Amino acid sequence: AIFPLSPFMSTVVGENVTISCSYKGFAGRVLNAQWYRQYPRSKPDFRTYSYSHKGPDLPITISRFSSKFDQDLQQVDLQISKVFLTDSAVYYCFLYKNILYFRFKAFHITVKGIFSSFTESADAYTIESLLPEQRVSVGQSAVISCKYSGIGPSFQWYRQYPGSRPEYLIFNAETAVSSEPTLRLKAQAKKEITEVELEISSTEVKDSAVYYCALVPTVTGNPPLNV
Repeated sequence: AIFPLSPFMSTVVGENVTISCSYKGFAGRVLNAQWYRQYPRSKPDFRTYSYSHKGPDLPITISRFSSKFDQDLQQVDLQISKVFLTDSAVYYCFLYKNILYFRFKAFHITVKGIFSSFTESADAYTIESLLPEQRVSVGQSAVISCKYSGIGPSFQWYRQYPGSRPEYLIFNAETAVSSEPTLRLKAQAKKEITEVELEISSTEVKDSAVYYCALVPTVTGNPPLNV
């Protein structure tokens, strides 16, 4: 299992904050970790990542967000330097074992102080949904499509219900078709037109949700699929 060491945290503007995710008892070797931030009614926003084999002395820093593993304590840390009010959010720790195993845990951070604005560098990869919303009848198939840019990406699809954490569904590479029969899912990219699709066959009422397509390390939200 994985779990947050401090699921709720409060701090003030300008301080440094570290949140930690423990994976003691986690079966198998953890390869890397990814961290996401989510505001209410918004898509998860990728912040940073780290590889377990790099060790605790080689953190990876993106903007003010730095992640590193501690193999001795079996945990991965996220440090946010000089926090802003806009850092108040829910943070997710995403541990990666292989392409079929993902797990999230949530952290809640509240920052107190006077509002400060900041800008961050744009990512080289982009992805956006093509349709604002889809409505289908039970039993029909639904296809969710995204337009992307970048060279040789891979894709991860997630589903999120109101008030719940994102749930990993399926992975696919740009040059391959992936399927998950138990979930009635098929994912494939159309490289020639730089689009990626998720098909849900024989839809059920429980498929009504918000779906996300992650193009490492960018994530975008597809507005709700209503069944």
